Amino acid sequence: MFDRARNALHSCTHAGISQLGRRYDDHNLRPSYTDEEIIEVIRVCTSAVWMVTNLVTRHLGWNEEATKAGELFDEWGKH
Repeated sequence: MFDRARNALHSCTHAGISQLGRRYDDHNLRPSYTDEEIIEVIRVCTSAVWMVTNLVTRHLGWNEEATKAGELFDEWGKH
């Protein structure tokens, strides 16, 4: 999973030949990301947001909210 996430994020952020190649579809200038790559970026970003939410709510002592956020994240991860 880490390699999949790293590759998806790397492809979206780093400059160079790889990134330039992602900007063309045949002879047209437009993004050319697969649905799977887009979904993977959404999954990674959602996980990162949950990690920050978990840290902040626990740091502030909002344990009930942290628990609920964890439950929602677990439910989201099932799909």
